[in-house]
Amino acid sequence: MSNRRFHFRFQTLALVVVISVFAMNSKCGCIEISGYYENTLLQEYTEDGYDNLSNASKLRVNIDAGQGDELTFTGNVNFISHHLNVNYDLKSYLPETVIVDLTRKGIPTEFMVEKNRIFLDNAYLTLRFSGMRLRAGRQQLSWGSGYGINPTDLFHRKDMLDPTYEKEGVNALRLDHNWGIGGNLSGIIVPGRKLSSSGYALKLGTHASKIGYDIGLTIHHIEDSTSLDSESYEILNQQRTALGLDLNGSLFGMGVWMEGNFNLMEVESNFSRIVTGFDYTLENGLYLMFEGMYDERSQNSDSYTARDWMEYIQFGEPISRYRYMVGIKQSFLELAEGSLFIFGGNDGSYFLNPRVDVSISQNADMTIFGAASLGDAEGQFTSGSYSVTGRISVYF
Repeated sequence: MSNRRFHFRFQTLALVVVISVFAMNSKCGCIEISGYYENTLLQEYTEDGYDNLSNASKLRVNIDAGQGDELTFTGNVNFISHHLNVNYDLKSYLPETVIVDLTRKGIPTEFMVEKNRIFLDNAYLTLRFSGMRLRAGRQQLSWGSGYGINPTDLFHRKDMLDPTYEKEGVNALRLDHNWGIGGNLSGIIVPGRKLSSSGYALKLGTHASKIGYDIGLTIHHIEDSTSLDSESYEILNQQRTALGLDLNGSLFGMGVWMEGNFNLMEVESNFSRIVTGFDYTLENGLYLMFEGMYDERSQNSDSYTARDWMEYIQFGEPISRYRYMVGIKQSFLELAEGSLFIFGGNDGSYFLNPRVDVSISQNADMTIFGAASLGDAEGQFTSGSYSVTGRISVYF
């Protein structure tokens, strides 16, 4: 039996046991079940002739159980099934120089996704006592005010095209204490194979009422595995300590945010990563946003190596040192919202991401979004690739 299958069966058994305990001890039967079914259709094609159609279904079942607010359980199970092609080739999305380098090193560009997957996204107990909240189990650990990327969050990665979509939880122990307006202290432990490979994080936050800003100070110490060895391209494990700052408030009627950290690396050179942005809503409801990123870890040129691309594909690490995102969003017909986001950097490549979200009934939504890359063929957004995604979600 594979380790993955064993872990899932163990997690599922634990989920059943926890729910049974709550059910037997609950005087009011306080167990709520909700969720959604989602079907996604994706059409991709590139100028070199690559053409791929994929379709997947997802069923998510959420379970909430507990008596009052003192001790509660939250969990969900996800069932994902791919109905069409599950084999992909990255060659059509990579610069020619990168393909040559990968071929020379014997690194395949083809990959296959699991046709059927069942997994626990979240499964955790929450205990509240004396103004404290203790949460244990698989859970979300997201920190930071950035939209497209969060330097102060070292436990999750975002999808650039859909940054608000669900992220898989992390097995962790988290303790929070909140006070006053915006005051909070959070501590996190993410168990690893041993103590030295476990992750630790601490956040101290407050609201500075005189200037109207939420301020957060963070520190992480983890075993980092988001880099590749420059010769073998094997995963490079190293100790990483990150000191972070997060600001979120308003200025001249605009929402503004700044989030960044300084990373002390065991093997690599130390580096800083900073995201800053602002947004504003006009009187007619038109929403405007800008966010820029500076990443000292990434290349300061328009010539990226195969290693840069593999770190981006495997770990979501930025390729270029500078990247920006400009977005507009407008609601129309009361039940629909349209948006357009443009991504770019210092290498002459661009990425367009139009999107429409429509509420088709009280419990159903439809989303259609596209993607088109333009500009320099050697840039971070390789030109000549296009896609359209349609997604329908029905909630229960």
